[in-house]
Amino acid sequence: NASWSDQDITASAFGGGPANLVAPQLVGFSTPGPQFHVYYEDSNLDMHQLYFNGNSWTDQDLTVLTGASCYPGTPFPPAGAGYIAGFAVGNQQHLFCAGLDASKQHEHMIHIYYNNSVWTSEDITALVGGGTIAYNGAVAGFRYPGKTQLEVYGVTFDGHAHQFTLKGKKWTDVDLTASIGAPVDNYYGGAVAFPTAGNNQFHFYYQPSTEVDQLYFN
Repeated sequence: NASWSDQDITASAFGGGPANLVAPQLVGFSTPGPQFHVYYEDSNLDMHQLYFNGNSWTDQDLTVLTGASCYPGTPFPPAGAGYIAGFAVGNQQHLFCAGLDASKQHEHMIHIYYNNSVWTSEDITALVGGGTIAYNGAVAGFRYPGKTQLEVYGVTFDGHAHQFTLKGKKWTDVDLTASIGAPVDNYYGGAVAFPTAGNNQFHFYYQPSTEVDQLYFN
């Protein structure tokens, strides 16, 4: 509340956190406490959490805990690959990214999450019967305000923008490119998504080309 300072949280984490991957993507947020959470992939393709409990930083290997990881295919992906989206719902933490399916042969939308008790993961693509997710495609998401409903956006291998929705315990998938004519994504960059308060509109911004497009639900 007065000035900026710098802290190497990888080095200061208890036991020392691992180094980032060559082309890392990061996501971070806070949970009640307040506690701070930062997520990234290390050079072994493991997803790590660095979290601050109010007193000190600690490193946690979420891939060891759940078996799930992002950055599929190669330890040296091109810059801009392996986007990660994440947010908190109270003390529950949610991460979304392209990762390998159970066969280790296809990229799927993977949900790595903390259910207020343990870390676990699920394969959203397998649950909805969707297509292969582009490992270098943009990912974004949010929680529907005031509800448990989750909205996640990603790009499949054919460049189509998809909306994955969790209501109750069921995931559904809508191909926005096929249904509303959204532009095919050529993997130019990342994405961001959020709802607007008061009118329940959904907004998804992404870069299908050198321009930025908005898809919105009115």
